[in-house]
Amino acid sequence: MTRTDPLDVPRPDAQLHLGVFFQGVNHWTIWSDQASGSQIDPASYRRVAQSAERGLFDAFFLGEGLRLREVDGRIHDLDIAGRPDAITQLAALAAVTERIGLVSTSNTTFNEPADLARRLSGLDLLSEGRAGWNVVTTDNAWTGANFRRGGYLDHADRYRRAEEFLTVARAIWDGWDDRAVSASSGAPAWAAPG
Repeated sequence: MTRTDPLDVPRPDAQLHLGVFFQGVNHWTIWSDQASGSQIDPASYRRVAQSAERGLFDAFFLGEGLRLREVDGRIHDLDIAGRPDAITQLAALAAVTERIGLVSTSNTTFNEPADLARRLSGLDLLSEGRAGWNVVTTDNAWTGANFRRGGYLDHADRYRRAEEFLTVARAIWDGWDDRAVSASSGAPAWAAPG
Protein backbone atom coordinates (compact mmCIF):
# COMPACT_ATOMS: atom_id res chain seq x y z
CA MET A 1 0.00 0.00 0.00
CA THR A 2 1.35 3.43 -0.93
CA ARG A 3 1.34 6.10 1.74
CA THR A 4 -0.23 9.28 0.44
CA ASP A 5 -0.95 11.21 3.62
CA PRO A 6 2.16 12.98 5.02
CA LEU A 7 0.76 12.48 8.52
CA ASP A 8 0.83 8.71 7.92
CA VAL A 9 4.64 8.63 7.60
CA PRO A 10 6.42 6.79 10.44
CA ARG A 11 8.50 9.07 12.64
CA PRO A 12 11.69 7.45 13.94
CA ASP A 13 12.01 10.04 16.71
CA ALA A 14 8.46 9.58 18.04
CA GLN A 15 8.12 8.84 21.75
CA LEU A 16 5.58 6.81 23.65
CA HIS A 17 4.44 8.35 26.92
CA LEU A 18 3.14 6.01 29.61
CA GLY A 19 1.18 6.72 32.75
CA VAL A 20 -0.09 4.46 35.49
CA PHE A 21 -3.50 4.89 37.07
CA PHE A 22 -3.59 3.53 40.60
CA GLN A 23 -7.20 2.53 41.08
CA GLY A 24 -7.11 2.36 44.84
CA VAL A 25 -10.24 1.34 46.69
CA ASN A 26 -12.87 -0.54 44.71
CA HIS A 27 -14.67 -3.77 45.37
CA TRP A 28 -13.05 -5.34 42.30
CA THR A 29 -9.47 -4.35 43.20
CA ILE A 30 -9.37 -5.75 46.73
CA TRP A 31 -7.79 -9.08 46.02
CA SER A 32 -7.71 -12.03 48.40
CA ASP A 33 -4.02 -12.57 47.68
CA GLN A 34 -2.10 -11.09 50.62
CA ALA A 35 0.84 -10.29 48.31
CA SER A 36 -1.24 -7.59 46.61
CA GLY A 37 -0.90 -5.38 49.68
CA SER A 38 -3.27 -2.80 51.08
CA GLN A 39 -5.21 -0.54 48.75
CA ILE A 40 -5.34 2.27 51.33
CA ASP A 41 -1.89 2.10 52.94
CA PRO A 42 0.28 5.05 51.83
CA ALA A 43 3.15 2.56 51.41
CA SER A 44 1.21 0.91 48.56
CA TYR A 45 0.89 4.23 46.72
CA ARG A 46 4.57 4.95 47.33
CA ARG A 47 5.63 1.49 46.06
CA VAL A 48 3.59 1.81 42.85
CA ALA A 49 4.70 5.40 42.13
CA GLN A 50 8.37 4.62 42.73
CA SER A 51 8.16 1.46 40.59
CA ALA A 52 6.53 3.47 37.79
CA GLU A 53 9.25 6.11 38.06
CA ARG A 54 12.01 3.48 37.89
CA GLY A 55 10.20 2.02 34.86
CA LEU A 56 10.41 5.45 33.17
CA PHE A 57 6.68 6.09 33.23
CA ASP A 58 5.82 9.74 32.66
CA ALA A 59 2.93 10.05 35.08
CA PHE A 60 1.22 8.56 38.10
CA PHE A 61 -2.55 9.23 38.13
CA LEU A 62 -4.92 9.17 41.08
CA GLY A 63 -8.64 9.74 40.86
CA GLU A 64 -10.59 11.56 43.50
CA GLY A 65 -13.42 9.79 45.29
CA LEU A 66 -16.48 12.01 45.36
CA ARG A 67 -19.04 9.39 46.19
CA LEU A 68 -19.51 6.42 48.44
CA ARG A 69 -19.32 3.16 46.56
CA GLU A 70 -21.78 0.39 47.26
CA VAL A 71 -21.46 -3.34 46.92
CA ASP A 72 -24.72 -5.29 46.95
CA GLY A 73 -26.53 -2.33 48.52
CA ARG A 74 -23.99 -1.84 51.33
CA ILE A 75 -21.55 1.07 51.53
CA HIS A 76 -17.97 -0.02 50.88
CA ASP A 77 -16.32 0.74 54.24
CA LEU A 78 -12.88 1.58 52.88
CA ASP A 79 -14.29 4.52 50.94
CA ILE A 80 -15.15 6.11 54.26
CA ALA A 81 -12.30 5.04 56.50
CA GLY A 82 -9.06 5.14 54.65
CA ARG A 83 -9.24 6.34 51.09
CA PRO A 84 -6.73 9.18 50.84
CA ASP A 85 -7.64 12.39 49.07
CA ALA A 86 -5.92 12.27 45.66
CA ILE A 87 -4.16 15.65 45.84
CA THR A 88 -3.02 15.05 49.43
CA GLN A 89 -1.66 11.63 48.48
CA LEU A 90 0.11 13.06 45.42
CA ALA A 91 1.68 15.76 47.59
CA ALA A 92 3.06 13.02 49.86
CA LEU A 93 4.41 11.20 46.80
CA ALA A 94 6.19 14.37 45.65
CA ALA A 95 8.56 13.91 48.60
CA VAL A 96 9.51 10.34 47.64
CA THR A 97 9.75 10.69 43.85
CA GLU A 98 11.91 12.91 41.66
CA ARG A 99 10.79 12.91 38.03
CA ILE A 100 7.41 11.29 37.54
CA GLY A 101 4.43 13.56 36.88
CA LEU A 102 1.79 13.54 39.62
CA VAL A 103 -1.65 13.82 38.08
CA SER A 104 -4.95 14.27 39.88
CA THR A 105 -8.10 13.23 38.06
CA SER A 106 -10.30 15.98 39.47
CA ASN A 107 -13.89 16.76 38.70
CA THR A 108 -15.29 20.06 37.40
CA THR A 109 -18.92 19.15 38.07
CA PHE A 110 -18.77 19.04 41.86
CA ASN A 111 -15.56 20.89 42.82
CA GLU A 112 -15.25 24.66 42.95
CA PRO A 113 -12.67 26.29 40.65
CA ALA A 114 -10.93 28.56 43.18
CA ASP A 115 -10.49 25.76 45.70
CA LEU A 116 -9.25 23.19 43.19
CA ALA A 117 -6.94 25.71 41.49
CA ARG A 118 -5.39 26.53 44.88
CA ARG A 119 -4.96 22.83 45.80
CA LEU A 120 -3.40 21.98 42.43
CA SER A 121 -1.08 24.99 42.75
CA GLY A 122 0.05 23.65 46.12
CA LEU A 123 0.77 20.26 44.55
CA ASP A 124 2.69 21.96 41.75
CA LEU A 125 4.80 23.87 44.26
CA LEU A 126 5.50 20.80 46.43
CA SER A 127 6.37 18.65 43.41
CA GLU A 128 8.55 21.34 41.81
CA GLY A 129 6.42 21.58 38.69
CA ARG A 130 5.37 17.95 38.27
CA ALA A 131 1.65 18.42 38.96
CA GLY A 132 -0.96 17.64 36.36
CA TRP A 133 -4.72 17.74 36.14
CA ASN A 134 -6.83 15.20 34.30
CA VAL A 135 -10.05 17.18 33.87
CA VAL A 136 -13.25 15.12 34.12
CA THR A 137 -16.97 15.69 34.57
CA THR A 138 -19.48 13.47 36.37
CA ASP A 139 -22.69 12.20 34.86
CA ASN A 140 -24.25 10.22 37.67
CA ALA A 141 -26.99 11.06 40.13
CA TRP A 142 -25.43 9.25 43.11
CA THR A 143 -22.46 11.64 43.13
CA GLY A 144 -24.86 14.58 42.86
CA ALA A 145 -26.85 13.20 45.78
CA ASN A 146 -23.64 13.07 47.82
CA PHE A 147 -23.31 16.83 47.29
CA ARG A 148 -27.02 17.45 47.93
CA ARG A 149 -27.33 19.06 44.52
CA GLY A 150 -29.93 16.57 43.42
CA GLY A 151 -29.19 14.44 40.42
CA TYR A 152 -26.71 15.42 37.77
CA LEU A 153 -26.12 17.93 35.00
CA ASP A 154 -27.00 17.12 31.41
CA HIS A 155 -24.08 16.48 29.04
CA ALA A 156 -24.08 19.97 27.49
CA ASP A 157 -24.37 21.66 30.91
CA ARG A 158 -21.51 19.57 32.34
CA TYR A 159 -19.18 20.58 29.53
CA ARG A 160 -20.25 24.22 29.65
CA ARG A 161 -19.47 24.21 33.38
CA ALA A 162 -16.13 22.49 32.68
CA GLU A 163 -15.20 25.22 30.17
CA GLU A 164 -16.09 27.95 32.66
CA PHE A 165 -14.24 26.07 35.40
CA LEU A 166 -11.05 25.91 33.31
CA THR A 167 -11.32 29.61 32.46
CA VAL A 168 -11.55 30.53 36.15
CA ALA A 169 -8.72 28.16 37.19
CA ARG A 170 -6.42 29.54 34.49
CA ALA A 171 -7.25 33.13 35.47
CA ILE A 172 -6.31 32.32 39.07
CA TRP A 173 -3.04 30.70 38.01
CA ASP A 174 -2.22 33.60 35.67
CA GLY A 175 -3.14 36.24 38.27
CA TRP A 176 0.52 36.79 39.14
CA ASP A 177 3.39 37.19 36.70
CA ASP A 178 6.04 34.46 37.10
CA ARG A 179 8.55 37.10 38.24
CA ALA A 180 6.17 38.97 40.55
CA VAL A 181 7.45 37.45 43.79
CA SER A 182 11.06 38.16 44.70
CA ALA A 183 13.44 35.23 44.39
CA SER A 184 15.86 36.74 46.89
CA SER A 185 15.51 37.64 50.56
CA GLY A 186 17.82 40.58 49.83
CA ALA A 187 15.32 42.24 47.47
CA PRO A 188 13.85 45.58 48.60
CA ALA A 189 10.30 44.13 48.66
CA TRP A 190 8.72 40.68 48.56
CA ALA A 191 6.92 41.46 45.28
CA ALA A 192 7.87 43.41 42.21
CA PRO A 193 6.26 46.87 41.89
CA GLY A 194 2.81 46.72 40.28
